[in-house]
Amino acid sequence: MFLQRLNSNQIKINMTAAELKKIGVFTKKKFSDSDARKIIGFLMTKSAVFIPEGNFNLNFKGTRKGGMEIMITKTQNKITGGIGKPLIFRFEDDKALSRAAAEISRRHGHKILSSDLYLYKDNYYLIIYPLIGLSVDFFILLGEFSFFYGYGREKVSSISEHSRLLEKGRAIEKLCL
Repeated sequence: MFLQRLNSNQIKINMTAAELKKIGVFTKKKFSDSDARKIIGFLMTKSAVFIPEGNFNLNFKGTRKGGMEIMITKTQNKITGGIGKPLIFRFEDDKALSRAAAEISRRHGHKILSSDLYLYKDNYYLIIYPLIGLSVDFFILLGEFSFFYGYGREKVSSISEHSRLLEKGRAIEKLCL
């Protein structure tokens, strides 16, 4: 992996085909949202890679040798959410939860790194870990099905401590099956 800071707002990362294969991304097939999530998840575990807090754009470009060039550009857009800030939504019934998961997957799936689902006192808590900033229409969409419970790691800790875990990491994908 080769990391290059182009300026204060832009980072370029090159990964070889072998590195991509190790994390389960094969560039010979069509590149998907789950491939993007795998790459970003991998990059977040590397201490040498600094992904800025806040809002940024990601650009993925395949290389001739089967590798990947990733451009991370910090944006000035005022978008709610952002990487590292889990968002928590409370659902009162499983039908609303299923419908919301289908809509999230269809409209915003490429913007979500992972999601967890908890049950506490007949309410479902969906925790969404955004890959990039989420627009206002994301919150409007979820407002049709749920209540915004809060955001941040402290709230997640509280929920995980007092609730029953139903699905870890892939809640939205599992609800859509």
